[in-house]
Amino acid sequence: VGGWRSVYGLSSIIAVVMGIGMYFLPYSARWLALKGRINEARQSLMFVTPILSENEIESLREVSVRAAEFNPTTTLQEDWNKFMSPAIYPAMLAGVGLVIFQQISGQPSVLYYADTIFEDVGLSRIASIAISLFKLVATLLSTVTVDKY
Repeated sequence: VGGWRSVYGLSSIIAVVMGIGMYFLPYSARWLALKGRINEARQSLMFVTPILSENEIESLREVSVRAAEFNPTTTLQEDWNKFMSPAIYPAMLAGVGLVIFQQISGQPSVLYYADTIFEDVGLSRIASIAISLFKLVATLLSTVTVDKY
């Protein structure tokens, strides 16, 4: 019954270590470029990718130029019109629709209780492991192929 305390305790330790580690990470190259700090953005990008191509450096300059041209004084109606534009609305509708469909279908709950369900119908825990492996493979495949479309 008290097993949940140890799980939260161990995960809290990991979260604290990650929080401390984040303190030592450099700022995002994109954020630095948006602020016009191109040299710092280049150094930040080199932290991740030591060998930078000229195209990547040029893209930092482009981000900086676009940020300088950005006009944040738009009205709520203008923002709403951009949100409802054909370029944004379908992607947002698909993303929100998938999340809602997952919750309504009960799929996360079924997976959470998969061990108990399979035990009740006479299957071993191997069935639950098989579902987990299938989800892993499906997730990896979708990660690899998502940018192709």
